[in-house]
Order: sequence, then C-alpha cells, then structure tokens
Amino acid sequence: MAMGFVGGVLYRGGWEPAPAPPPAPSAAFLEELVGPLDPRVARRVVEDRTAARRVHERLEGAARRYGGTVAETGRGEESLRLEVRVGEEVYPVELWWPRPAVQTPRLAVVIDDLGRSREEAVAFLDIPLPITMAILPHLPQSEAVSRLARERGREFLLHLPMEPQGYPAKEPGEGALLEGMGEMEIRVLLARNLAAVPGAAGVNNHMGSRLTELDAPMAWVMDELALRGLFFLDSLTSPRSVAARVADRFGVASARRDVFLDNERDEEKIGAQLQKAVDLARTRGFAVAIGHPHKETLRVLTRWAPKIEAEGVRVVPLGEVLRRANGV
Repeated sequence: MAMGFVGGVLYRGGWEPAPAPPPAPSAAFLEELVGPLDPRVARRVVEDRTAARRVHERLEGAARRYGGTVAETGRGEESLRLEVRVGEEVYPVELWWPRPAVQTPRLAVVIDDLGRSREEAVAFLDIPLPITMAILPHLPQSEAVSRLARERGREFLLHLPMEPQGYPAKEPGEGALLEGMGEMEIRVLLARNLAAVPGAAGVNNHMGSRLTELDAPMAWVMDELALRGLFFLDSLTSPRSVAARVADRFGVASARRDVFLDNERDEEKIGAQLQKAVDLARTRGFAVAIGHPHKETLRVLTRWAPKIEAEGVRVVPLGEVLRRANGV
C-alpha cells in the first residue's frame, strides 16, 4: 500500500487533503460555558469567587483552541469582567456571585480542670454562654460532669494530663502521658483516659510543657485522635510545642490557646484578659480563651456575658472556632 505525507500528516492508501483547521468560533462556544448571551455581553451567576475563577480558566482553554485570548477587564467584590478575543471577534463576559455573608466573630471560652465537683461544673454551665468544658479523667466526678454536660447539650473535652517541665516535682495527675513511655503504653493510656470522660468531642493538654515538645509521643496521640475523629486544642504551655504541626500531619483539626484568662486571680485582670480575647476575635474572626474554675473567673464571665455580645462577638463551642480557623 502506498504511503506518503500530505500537509505533514502520514497517510496510507492515497492522497488525501490535510484536515482543515477548526473554524473561528461564533458566540455559541461562549454559550456552552456561560449560558445564554445578552445581545451585548455574556452574563453568568456563579456560586462564589472560586467558581468564577474556574469559569475563567475554562474560557481561556476554549479560546486558546482557536488562537484566542481572555483578558480580565474589571474586578469587584461580587463580579469579574472578562474580554474574550478570537480573530476579529470580541466577546465581553461578566461573572457575578452573591456577596459573602458577614460572619460574626467567634470566641471559644474553655474552662479547664473540671471533674472534682459537680456543683463547680453546674455553676459554669449556668452562665448564659456556651462554655466548653475540659474535664480531667479519673477524678471523683469526672464521669458525672461529662454526663451533666451531655444532658445540657454542651461540648466538652478530655483534659489530658501530660508531662510538664519539672516533673516529678510538678505532678500532672493520674493518667498522665510521660516522656519515657513507649508507643503502646501511650495509646492504651489515652484510650483509658477517653473512657473516663465519655463523649468528649476533643482533647486539650493539662500541663504538658515537656511532652508537647516531643514529636514521637505527640504523633502517637494524634494518630489515636485521628482514628476517633476527635480534635485537639493546644493549651500552649510551651512555646516550643509541636502539637499543631503534628496534628496537621495526621489530619487532626486543631487550634491553639490565644489567651489565659486567670493566671492572676484578680477580677480586674481577668476582665482585661477577656477583653483581649474579645478584641482578638474581632480582629482575626476567632479566638480561644482558657480559664479555670475559680470563683473570680465565674463572676467575671457571668458579668461579661451580655457585654461580649454587645461588642459584636459570639461565644461558641470550641468546635465552631476550629471550623472558622480551618476556613470552614
């Protein structure tokens, strides 16, 4: 069989013309991508800015097939304007999306060290704010406080004891995860601690200024949390904590404490720390404050409950702040 080249194309069996280049497009190719056209401009409503960028990319690909280009001619809070040029033809395109809803800044207030007293927990649950409870394991009322929080529909955490700097002079309590423990011991002990605070939505560290600096034990912890679908709040008792980085490696949602409310048990100073947390939430969109079950903290939070809302900040369970922090 005869073989040869025509127009640069190998063929068999005779002379055939090379395939013709694609015809210059009409507005129809735009309609396939952006919908029906206005006599002067193609308009399309998309879900959001990201969807508009995807349409822009598709238009560029379609125009390129015909030797054309797409240029951006304008951009607004709710729109993107483009100009598609193919040959002598010019096609204006407008992409529009709804204005994003303004989201109220969110503040999570976590109260640590609960589990010693049912009455103590009730006092904080009675504050007209959705306080997030952090409950120590193996205390006389740990399970009762967990049950009470569930009955009130409140989010709560396992307040997980971890080795601090200065251990054993500083004692984190029963169930503590320690530097010298092996992988299986840490995994089993974590499971035992979680069972002592049934229904916890996540975990935050009690003490832990030493353990949170160590990659291997924190990796074992995060792997267990990932398997259970739990999140982690780093109380940030050490500036060298690796918890957030390791959590990210294992796909565990995490956040860091921004403000300690009551390192000093003085109501005026606690109020100043709470204001700092509120201001941060307004600036960044979210913040996490940690306090303790002190009477001074209770009185300040009770007094501030209406004031926080009046400043345009909503106190929410910690899980909502994690969603905001992760762009959800």
